[in-house]
Amino acid sequence: MRYVYSMLVISILLILIVAGFAIKDSRPVAEPVIQVNDRAISAVEFRQIYADRPYRIDDSEDFLDSIITREILIQEAHRLKIDHEESFRNSIKKYYEQTLTRILLDRKAASLSIEPTPEQVSRYIRRLNMQVEFNLCQVGDDGEIVEEGQEEESYIKPYRDLATPYQLCLLSLKDGENSEPFILDGERRIVRLERSTPALPQVGENLNEEQARLILAQAMQRQALEEWLIGLRDKAKINVDDSFVRETLEGKGGGDLPREKLP
Repeated sequence: MRYVYSMLVISILLILIVAGFAIKDSRPVAEPVIQVNDRAISAVEFRQIYADRPYRIDDSEDFLDSIITREILIQEAHRLKIDHEESFRNSIKKYYEQTLTRILLDRKAASLSIEPTPEQVSRYIRRLNMQVEFNLCQVGDDGEIVEEGQEEESYIKPYRDLATPYQLCLLSLKDGENSEPFILDGERRIVRLERSTPALPQVGENLNEEQARLILAQAMQRQALEEWLIGLRDKAKINVDDSFVRETLEGKGGGDLPREKLP
């Protein structure tokens, strides 16, 4: 049983092994608390490893074994010069980029403190019992409807079955009103609510105000985050070799990607 538990600890700490390659400290340690061959771990580093552990470990012996096992694996990988291989450098690059973007998105999402009003919450609960008929149009950066080569799209659906961006922009509309521009699939759009009628079966009574508030708050945060991302793209200078990208994605290992999905 201890063997199985130890293997579980090793597998969860594999990400720390990758980090250990990247941040290995070669400075001498005056009074190490753990020594594994030439690798010395100071009291400060040990406390940091314990604070950063990926999950709670109550057994001190198991925790110590996991640290020693990690160091033995790192040293063996160094001996085999795995850290010199291109595949390893690529994995470090991917780990770095994924961590960097995740931290950025987490911080931005945390900064978007959006709280729906009580009126919005009540209206959302009522809307869940409605069927809506609306038209969808694409708009330019200036907010004007893009009419060239575009046909108005019409829909009749239960409000509760709509994608979140549609629900948000229809939430405050009265029959015959247009929404403010919103972002959907990377494009700016508006909707015009033609009419709303009661829909069966009724479901709104099963959703309380707190549940509705949380749903709306999360949806508004996601929408605000997407708008922020679109804003970053709009400010960026982006150049794409269209013919090369198409050839690569459609003909050389990219599968049959529909042409209309490319810029």
